[in-house]
Amino acid sequence: MYRNQNQQTLVNTLRKQNMDYKPVLHNTASEIIELSLKKQTDSYYQSFWKSQAWRVEETLANLVTHLESKRKLIVDIGCNPPILLASIKNLGYQTIGLDINPDSFREYIEQFNLSTVKCDIDNQMLPFEDNSVDAIVLAEVFEHLRINPLFTLSETYRVLRPGGFLLLSTPNLHSLKGIKNFLLKGNNYSCASNIFKEFNKINTIGYFGHIREYTWQEMNSLLQEIGYVEQNNIFSGGATKNPSLAPIYSLIPTLRPVLHILAFKPSPEKP
Repeated sequence: MYRNQNQQTLVNTLRKQNMDYKPVLHNTASEIIELSLKKQTDSYYQSFWKSQAWRVEETLANLVTHLESKRKLIVDIGCNPPILLASIKNLGYQTIGLDINPDSFREYIEQFNLSTVKCDIDNQMLPFEDNSVDAIVLAEVFEHLRINPLFTLSETYRVLRPGGFLLLSTPNLHSLKGIKNFLLKGNNYSCASNIFKEFNKINTIGYFGHIREYTWQEMNSLLQEIGYVEQNNIFSGGATKNPSLAPIYSLIPTLRPVLHILAFKPSPEKP
């Protein structure tokens, strides 16, 4: 079952009941950025937050809106920068972060008392028992997977409890920018630079850039094949730098650049 932007009114109503996430997120981000700037050579977190704050806020909003209580175990996969992970913890949820190299942000893990586990989700099983996790966040990670994305999705499905959900965000290749890049530039990306720079990141920063971006239709199909049901598509972003595009996005929200999908593992009473 697919639900697109016509669900947004309900989502917005629910978010108003969970508004405490906003100050927590922004205060946590400020603390992490302040700590990073004390290192003098590290301004990455500051630049990340400047360009990506709206997307992280959208991810956190979608997460807290759909959690029934704070007695939930949430796994944040690819948790560096740890702004989202620390914010979830500061909101009172039990959370564990997975990352390919937690040592690269060990100072922040210790400062904010975060629980993290080293895991290469391209190659390794998730370190959790079957049906043991309430929610998984896979934010802006899926487009970086290069070996077996189906294995990774299957692992998220395995560890989620029945009725639990995967919150996945990824660039929307079928966005206005993605379509424009393909038609005018022959470039099969919407939110990336070029194929050489993306692939070369493995040599410069230690992990691949965008291996491939996906249309929202492709993502829905993948998740359905894995077994997920009741997929809620929420499209966001796109008009911040160019407000003139707002009417287009309002009329056709599927053209927005970022896709968030809430995909639920079926429960016994809802097969």
